[in-house]
Amino acid sequence: MDDLFTSIGEIKDEANIVYKKGLYDDAVKIYEKAINLLNKSGSGAFKQHKKEFFDKEATVYSNMAACAK
Repeated sequence: MDDLFTSIGEIKDEANIVYKKGLYDDAVKIYEKAINLLNKSGSGAFKQHKKEFFDKEATVYSNMAACAK
């Protein structure tokens, strides 16, 4: 599970760099990768780590919303 959250964090960090360059559409595509990874992780993992999933998901969606300038 830690590997999943690390991967999502790395994807989010990559998107943040792209966002800071003003490439908002590209950043959204990268943020979507993080969301897709969360969604593919399976319901068993979700049940055991629900708070962590919601925290990561909320952060990524918040960052995606910031791209809508």
